[in-house]
Amino acid sequence: MISTPTPIKWVAKSAPKALQIEQLVQELRIPAEVATLLLHRGISTFEEARTYFRPEESTWHDPFLMKDMESGVGRLLRAIKKRENVMVYGDYDVDGTTSVTMMDAYLARHNVPVSHFLPSRFKEGYGLTQEGIDQAIEQEIQLMITVDCGITAVDEVKQLQEAGVDVIVCDHHEPAEHLPPAVAVLDPKRADCPYPFTELSGAGVTYKLIEATRQRLGEPEDVTESLLDLLAVSISADIVSLRDENRWMMHKGLTRLNERPRPGFQALMKTCKATPGFVRSSTIAFSMGPRINAAGRMGNALPALELLMARTDEEAMSRATALEQINKERKLADKTTLQQAMDQVAQRGMQNDPTLVLFGEHWHLGVLGIVASRLVEEYQRPVFLLSQLNGQAKGSARSVPGIHLVRLLEEVSDTLERFGGHASAAGLALDPSQIERFRERVNEAMIALPMEPAEQMHEYDAELQLKQITPKFWSLYRQMEPFGPDNPVPKFMTRSVRLAKAPVRFGVHHAKGLLIQEEDPERAFEAISFSNRSIAEKLQRAWSLQRPMDILWELEESNYGGKRVFQLRLVDVKLTS
Repeated sequence: MISTPTPIKWVAKSAPKALQIEQLVQELRIPAEVATLLLHRGISTFEEARTYFRPEESTWHDPFLMKDMESGVGRLLRAIKKRENVMVYGDYDVDGTTSVTMMDAYLARHNVPVSHFLPSRFKEGYGLTQEGIDQAIEQEIQLMITVDCGITAVDEVKQLQEAGVDVIVCDHHEPAEHLPPAVAVLDPKRADCPYPFTELSGAGVTYKLIEATRQRLGEPEDVTESLLDLLAVSISADIVSLRDENRWMMHKGLTRLNERPRPGFQALMKTCKATPGFVRSSTIAFSMGPRINAAGRMGNALPALELLMARTDEEAMSRATALEQINKERKLADKTTLQQAMDQVAQRGMQNDPTLVLFGEHWHLGVLGIVASRLVEEYQRPVFLLSQLNGQAKGSARSVPGIHLVRLLEEVSDTLERFGGHASAAGLALDPSQIERFRERVNEAMIALPMEPAEQMHEYDAELQLKQITPKFWSLYRQMEPFGPDNPVPKFMTRSVRLAKAPVRFGVHHAKGLLIQEEDPERAFEAISFSNRSIAEKLQRAWSLQRPMDILWELEESNYGGKRVFQLRLVDVKLTS
């Protein structure tokens, strides 16, 4: 049981062998600290480094290697040739909306009558739903293409096929024991699929179908290259691996996004104050992606889809402005729910409970997952956040390392109507009258389960002096982008830094300050932290007491007045004597 939050331990990654570092330093003519970063990412040879720094098309895999691709292309070609009625059915998140936009754009080139369906997160829920099936049958759809969903929809696809609607499934999630009886089931995670890379996004699978069809029709390459901006946004927002062909596609997509953004993305950049030419994977992950996701979170993903499909600058700006308002509503719901949840912990004296089970009748379901994650950061224990919809308590759960949520919920399943998820995140539903019983039982189960929470730790790549951040280091660091899974943002540790002036707090637990080291007091570095009350308070205390600090940080790029500058994004802070 975790009674109070404990400090997070800082742990240096195992240092590579000196001989390996020296070899890369000599072959690549790079600083030792950059060589260390490469070795931590499994890059140990000149050739691997060359491909890493300059992603190549040679990593691209033939789409026809994917199981059922021939069948999928054949059925799509028939729909194009006969101008059949096609429905593109997608998920309500970034990956789903970019996938739908991609397929819609390709079919529109061929004057195929196409409609689309995005389920409501709250009304229909995830996956192929009965309402979508009914609409397809009512509209006399001849071919449905599911994107970013459908791999487990065995009964639903069977119902469509029996009604005369053919189905092509484009998905990247784990299949169940049985596959849906579709014309083609495209998923690199199929056990019988020989495709050499399994970590495509949903839009990545959709892109492969379009690319294979383009090749079969002998169309020019720019037909699919025009879709790479959508693909890059899906890869970054859906948090898939940034190795293999995803790295090349992301690199090409970011170039497209910066040089020739479609109207929807250009307008979105304006509303989130991103500048074409300065967009990075982090811009998508922290600014563009959350805004696209906001529509689905707040109930209806259609405004996001309409933005991505906008054809003129005027239409796009109108759509982006509307989406920005939805995102503001999402942020307000997020802030309000977080504060009310923390108040509930304090008022009910739950600070020492093994888990936190919190209920707010009017909390917005779309933000419960985000808020639960923040509460886990704050209290370092499993959190179950519940709201009420149609007489039922529904919610999201998040956990800490070492506490498997689904196993915990299995212990108290008699108090629940349904639940599902994985080790660190889950969804659940129960009768509101059972909330107190669930709280008691899950706390008892937490104490009884034979598992201890893993020690919380931050792993960092190297210890650096601030003076080591030279122009050459910065240039090489930028070439390591895009960052994401399997190519994580490097973390650094620096000792004995001081604030050059009083830190500034803003927003919800945001803070920034100007940092110096005694070894080089003339050179100051801007540092910033977002949504971390602990760091904001430590910075304030360090200034008040005039104490030095050890800092854990990531390097990031910002755009000030059209000029690229870098700043330190603080991960953690420790006051020293």
